Amino acid sequence: MDTFFQVILSNILIAAALAGAAWAVERWMKRPLLAHLLWLLVFVKLLCPPLLEVEAPLLSQTGTAAADASWHSAALQLWVQAQTLILVCWLTGSAFVLISSLTRVFRFNRQISRYSTPAPEDIQHLARELAPRLKVKKLPRILITPARLSPLVWWTGGSVRILLPQILLDKMEPARLKWVLAHELAHISRRDHWVRWLEWLTAMIFWWNPLVYLGRNRLRANEEICCDDKVLSTLSVTPRQYANTLLDALEHLAGSEIRPPAMASAMNSGGYMEQRLREIIMGRKPIISRCQKIAFGAGAAVILPLACLWTQSETPVETTQIAQAQPEIIPLLVEEPSEPKLEIIPVDYVEVKDTDLILKQLQSALSQQTSSKRSMEETCRRMLELQMGFSDPTLLPYQEELRKQLENHLNNPATQGQLKQYQEQFRNQQEQLKKQQQEQLRKQEELIRKQIEDQLNNPATQGQLKQYQEQFRNQQEQLKKQQQEQLRKQEELIRKQMEDQLRKLQRQLRRQQDVNSI
Repeated sequence: MDTFFQVILSNILIAAALAGAAWAVERWMKRPLLAHLLWLLVFVKLLCPPLLEVEAPLLSQTGTAAADASWHSAALQLWVQAQTLILVCWLTGSAFVLISSLTRVFRFNRQISRYSTPAPEDIQHLARELAPRLKVKKLPRILITPARLSPLVWWTGGSVRILLPQILLDKMEPARLKWVLAHELAHISRRDHWVRWLEWLTAMIFWWNPLVYLGRNRLRANEEICCDDKVLSTLSVTPRQYANTLLDALEHLAGSEIRPPAMASAMNSGGYMEQRLREIIMGRKPIISRCQKIAFGAGAAVILPLACLWTQSETPVETTQIAQAQPEIIPLLVEEPSEPKLEIIPVDYVEVKDTDLILKQLQSALSQQTSSKRSMEETCRRMLELQMGFSDPTLLPYQEELRKQLENHLNNPATQGQLKQYQEQFRNQQEQLKKQQQEQLRKQEELIRKQIEDQLNNPATQGQLKQYQEQFRNQQEQLKKQQQEQLRKQEELIRKQMEDQLRKLQRQLRRQQDVNSI
């Protein structure tokens, strides 16, 4: 059982080092795809059995043999009991996570089968159009659910399913819903639905390890950024249009109370929507070069099967005990190098006089070392005082001499001429730098002006401008028609009100005439 716990500890330490590397790549190198692969390697390492064992010696010193033997046996018995308790708690927690997660998956899958319906033909047509461009070989089943949940990819074996909420079909145009569907197809193209089950297996076994939950969070965040980049680099959509589509979808799904199981690849499963939108607008490309792929594969091939096992070797400490009332002799304690156990063998006898001589030599060596240490401390103190300008009488002549040399050097005409030359060079460099900056700004302005002119002279741009002008004219005409219709309705309403008032006045006049005639 000791070997089992050592393998687990070794895998956790190596996985923690990989997690640190992934965090550094994500934080400073800004490579989400490489960071995603490193986080994925963390999960694989936690589950990978050891194929290559490296023994690391762990040295410990013991005193007297009797005390060490008793202490070692007590510690060994306590560690065996602790191992059994740890293993029981571990298996109990894993069983609870297994049962609860599978129950939730079964309920969610049953609700999908009961309440979901196949997507309309226009959505199916969009999926058939996008799948080859995103390198999705087998078209998934696209289902529409009345539940208010985020679009997600669901796979429990068999065919992959994409769930879209009915509210998005009701409130979003097909042209904008296309990019939401493309994002989910990008998850399928990257095989992220397989990664979900790897996460689940790791979390079930290492439910007590916070590194698993941190890795799952960061893995999904980088996964969403990679899917966004796959959509932007593959399909003809602008970053601003794609970002607005994601924001609209999240706005329509605000207030959703349904949380899918951990095995679902939802559109916003990793959170960090602000970071995703920033990456989309800035247009960063998480690309891995060929050399990086080769280095990553070689590193993974070396790290995954590696495990470090600790072996303990005991080295005895030689003890010298002098008998008080018996003969003045000291037995030497030596260890048999060929045997792993400690054996005390009386080999020879040394007189006390020789031991006193050895002690005197040790004392003299210690005194010499102490004196040399004191002299070094004194030298360092004097150097610090000289640098900081302490008023030590022994240092005043040196300080005065240094001041005089410095004044003479500054008053020297050659030194002043060199200073003037340095000042002139500095001014010239500043002027050259300003000219270079102005020239660069002028070139950038010229380049931007040419780009704008090229875009304006481009037939495609002119066609777009004409389309915008035509749309603007159509909108103006529609607005004029709407205003005229509103004015007509208002005039009709006012006319009816005036006629009603006139009828009322005529009735009142007739009544008054009838009253007067009577």
